[in-house]
Amino acid sequence: QYLNFDNWTNITAYGTHTNADQWVIVNTRSTTGSADDQARVLIGKSGVMNQSGEQPYLRSPYLPEGIGEISFWYRNWESNGVTPGAIVIEKAVSADGPWTSIAAITNVLAFDYLFYTLPYSDRDSRYIRLVSSNQPPRLCFDEIIVAEPPAGVIFTNLSISPSAPASTNPVTVSVVITNKAGAS
Repeated sequence: QYLNFDNWTNITAYGTHTNADQWVIVNTRSTTGSADDQARVLIGKSGVMNQSGEQPYLRSPYLPEGIGEISFWYRNWESNGVTPGAIVIEKAVSADGPWTSIAAITNVLAFDYLFYTLPYSDRDSRYIRLVSSNQPPRLCFDEIIVAEPPAGVIFTNLSISPSAPASTNPVTVSVVITNKAGAS
């Protein structure tokens, strides 16, 4: 799944918004045409997490194959390098949680965009969130990608016959192997 804010309209006020692809932002808005905002844009429009109020976050849509590599661009809204921000990346099986932290970016002081990538593979979780865990400051982000997990195999229905063999018994082991994401 991919998200940028260029085609996401009418989200210039902080609040809870859902786009056509089911990305959800909470206490977050997109940049506007103001000079202040334009100085903080990566490409086109970017997302801005608020510095006060409800915990700001961005949540992915349902990811039917699970979670693979996660990448995005981020920066601190402030340009004085005084108040560091922090972003926590969380995963969950359900859109309502419970949420489990899988990575954190701390001491976010950069006022130039930085690229972050997290190699990851989880076929059971279906959602990720980027959470601003240190308010203030406001944080900016853009160009978010959550890839499918890489190729792999799943082993199920393991059986051993006989179930309790003696050292002199021939043993048969069987398992069902399911290819995922193009594995062969």
